[in-house]
Amino acid sequence: MPCYTISLPSLDCYEGAIAQFVQLLETLSGEQAQHATHGEIEALVQQGGMKLLCEMVQSHLEQRAREEPRYASVIGADGYPRTHHRAGCTRLLETRFGEVTVTRRGYGARGLQSVFPLDAELNLPPGRYSHGLCEVLAGEVVNNSFDAALAALEQAGGGTAGQAPSRGGGRASEPGLRRLLRPTLCPPRSRMKRANAS
Repeated sequence: MPCYTISLPSLDCYEGAIAQFVQLLETLSGEQAQHATHGEIEALVQQGGMKLLCEMVQSHLEQRAREEPRYASVIGADGYPRTHHRAGCTRLLETRFGEVTVTRRGYGARGLQSVFPLDAELNLPPGRYSHGLCEVLAGEVVNNSFDAALAALEQAGGGTAGQAPSRGGGRASEPGLRRLLRPTLCPPRSRMKRANAS
C-alpha cells in the first residue's frame, strides 16, 4: 500500500491539543500553582500531560483521516474487490494515554466484510486496545497480578483496559487475559486503486 504525504499546514487539526497545552500552561503559571509543592506540581503535570498526549494522538488521527486518499476500488486480503466507499467510519482505540476515535474510509461489497485501508496503514490491532497499551499492561502483569497492573495503569493516568466479566459473572478469566496480551498478527495489507481525479 502506498503511503501518502501528511501536509505541514494542517495545524487546524491540532487545535484541541494546542488548547490543552495552553490550559496546562495557564494552570502551572497560575497563583494556586505558585504555592504548590513539587509533588503537587508533578501530579498536576502528569494528569494534564496525559490529557495533552491523548489530545495530540487524537489530533494526528484526525489529520490522517482528513488526508486519507479515496480509492476507486480496494482489494481485500481475500482477493475480492470492494468498490462501495463509505466515508466517516469510526472505531474506538484505547491508547496508553486514553481513548481516541479513529475516523477512516471503509470499502465494502455485497456479502463481503468491509476493509479499512487506514487501519492497515496505522497498523491498528483488530481489538480495541492499542499495541502500546498492551505493552504497558504486559510489563506490569509480569511482576504483579492483573488487578494490580490495571491499578498501576490507572494511577499513571493512561488508558484503561477494563476486565470483561467471566461466564460466572465474576472478573475476567485467565484465557481472557491471554487474549488481551497475546501478540496479534495484522491481516495482509489490501491493494488499492486510486480514484480518478476527474
